[in-house]
Amino acid sequence: MTGLAGPDAVAVRSGPSGLLAGVDIGGTTTQVVLVDRDLTVRARAEAPTPALVSGHAMAATAARLVKELVASHGSGRPLVGVGVGAAGVVDAALGRILVASDSFTGWSGFPSRRFSPRPSTPRRFSTTT
Repeated sequence: MTGLAGPDAVAVRSGPSGLLAGVDIGGTTTQVVLVDRDLTVRARAEAPTPALVSGHAMAATAARLVKELVASHGSGRPLVGVGVGAAGVVDAALGRILVASDSFTGWSGFPSRRFSPRPSTPRRFSTTT
């Protein structure tokens, strides 16, 4: 999993104590990493991607993994940002996945702005096309 730094890095709230999550929604597996602000890995998790179910099911799987990692390894620290990588073409202005492979049921048109373990958590979508 990469992409937590660089030109597409998500802007996060200030403060040294927050946590960041990196999410990779793959065709078969969804992987999540929880890191400190200095990018020290605190925990990792993965689960099968429900790619044949729906975009909402894929986002829910990723959000569940993030929530579980924060609850079990966050030591009470807040989640201040989430970066998500997935296959497809994203329109950041519209906040939608425009085009995706047929192996991702319901991913084309998915409202990427709605993905977040908590609505107030900043997030950034990128794609791997």
